[in-house]
Amino acid sequence: MMPTFFQAVCSTCIALAIYTASLAIYRLFLSPLAKFPGPTLAALTGWYEVFFDVLLGGQFMWEIERLHGKYGPIVRINPHELHIKDPDYYNTLYAGPTRRRDKYLWFLSVGAPTSTFATPESDHHRLRRGMLSPFLSKQAVRDLEGVIKAKLDLLCEHMKKAMRSGEAVELHAYFVSFAVDVVSTCAFGESGCFEELRRERLDDRWKNVVTGAFGKLLLTRHFPWLVVVFRFLPVWATALLTPVVRHIDYMEKVSSV
Repeated sequence: MMPTFFQAVCSTCIALAIYTASLAIYRLFLSPLAKFPGPTLAALTGWYEVFFDVLLGGQFMWEIERLHGKYGPIVRINPHELHIKDPDYYNTLYAGPTRRRDKYLWFLSVGAPTSTFATPESDHHRLRRGMLSPFLSKQAVRDLEGVIKAKLDLLCEHMKKAMRSGEAVELHAYFVSFAVDVVSTCAFGESGCFEELRRERLDDRWKNVVTGAFGKLLLTRHFPWLVVVFRFLPVWATALLTPVVRHIDYMEKVSSV
């Protein structure tokens, strides 16, 4: 029994070593991206990106800028991707309405597979987007002009109050509160407005909700299975690992009122 088990373990390790070596050789020398410049470690593994995005808190975009300074306008940033910093490639990279372009599925790991944003196929995305288009048309925005102006007047009152008292204003928190009231009124009607701007003092709760939710995407993009795990855990347990969940839970409670 023992020799058989030992042989099985050895065979697995050998197979894993051969696979790892073969994968490394392919990525470094045989991949279609092998001819493009970039760090060897980035070409070998996606953990290079994980280090900057997850461990250093979203710093990979600045690392990409550094790589462009070192390697030029086209850089290999991981085993599967190039990053291009050249305006001449704009029409090549960004598809217009006459060109079909499916989304890269890796960017869509947001835990909402049935949403428009997370729809990778071009035709399916166009179908879902078409259902939302009437609400985003110029006429729809014009119809909201009264709502926008009323919420803007409330925002200005907060700014006037701060100006009279000499209090410093955090514009990010103010503008997010303004956006929350406009969007909630548009989505749920006047009676469903969250009325953030009618609070005596604007705080940063909704700012933390929005920025925290986007910050969480960096983690779930690299580890999409975490979305499934978090959905099975109570909020307090999930918040121990990812504090931003407290803000998202607050957003869901407010929107369900």
